[in-house]
Amino acid sequence: MGTGAEPIEELMADVDRTLLRTNLKLSPAERLEKFVSFMRLTSELTQAGQKQRSLTAAGRRQRRPQ
Repeated sequence: MGTGAEPIEELMADVDRTLLRTNLKLSPAERLEKFVSFMRLTSELTQAGQKQRSLTAAGRRQRRPQ
């Protein structure tokens, strides 16, 4: 009979443990600051993508033969 650790070990095979250790060395406030910075980046990327899609769509509308 297994100990139940096998599924956990399988999941941990794809986890970057150095990244976990690095983040755990940060204080909770530093982790939160890092998260907020990441969320700002994702928001900026989302807005840039939306802007690019709208510009591309506007360009397509202008090029349609009348």
